[in-house]
Amino acid sequence: MLAAFFRPIASYAASAERIQPLPPGGVEAIDSVFGPMRDKDHRVVQPLRFHERNPFRPGTRLRNWLMMTIPLQCGHRRGELLKTRLDDIPRSTDVGLKIRRRPHDSADSRRYKPRVKTAERILPISHEIQIGLRAYLAAPAPVGRRGGRSPYLFVSGEGAPLSISAADGIVKVVARHSGIDDLSWHSFRHTWAESLADDLLNRYPQDHAFEILRDLGGWKRGSTTPMHYIQNALRKRGIEFLRERNSRLYVDQEAQ
Repeated sequence: MLAAFFRPIASYAASAERIQPLPPGGVEAIDSVFGPMRDKDHRVVQPLRFHERNPFRPGTRLRNWLMMTIPLQCGHRRGELLKTRLDDIPRSTDVGLKIRRRPHDSADSRRYKPRVKTAERILPISHEIQIGLRAYLAAPAPVGRRGGRSPYLFVSGEGAPLSISAADGIVKVVARHSGIDDLSWHSFRHTWAESLADDLLNRYPQDHAFEILRDLGGWKRGSTTPMHYIQNALRKRGIEFLRERNSRLYVDQEAQ
């Protein structure tokens, strides 16, 4: 009873060490094992097919790839992934994938219910994710979704909403076969935020980039967390500039 009582509090306890994004080449390493086959231009080949070296069962490969690709491209947290419902998926007239807060969700039968901690938002998705979602929803079992009566997008082989422990088990398999240590679902979100912050600074002033990142990531108006990603992007740019500058100085000195 005590464990059940304190579980929601413990789930909010933050680690003293910041969760790291994927290392350089990490996205490519994961995609080479778990992603679908691609053509010479790196576009997914249709109908979607997966490599035999993929350690997941054929019936879960498409689902698990989508669960990794969505946070890498849209910044979803684990709870937001597991809480995504069929009516959150964009239709022909919708602008993107919806993230909704449903604190009193009577349809959720899971013992330990995932939660949406960030603000509600709608995120455009890539053509690649659109292809994957269509295939996941349209393909017959075992390749496609075994939905049954569940309103949730990601379900188990029995059609029940995917549990937190099952989702964490997926990440452990990915870490083992991609050679990436300390991998978690939040690693994908961190990778998305780091990359997006850098791209935003290419187009907008720092303050504007911070506001856009905060809104897209679902942080509250008073949150300063997105600024960490902006500062990391600026720090990396400073290091690259100094490295390039020092290399030029060394060449100039040799020329003299």
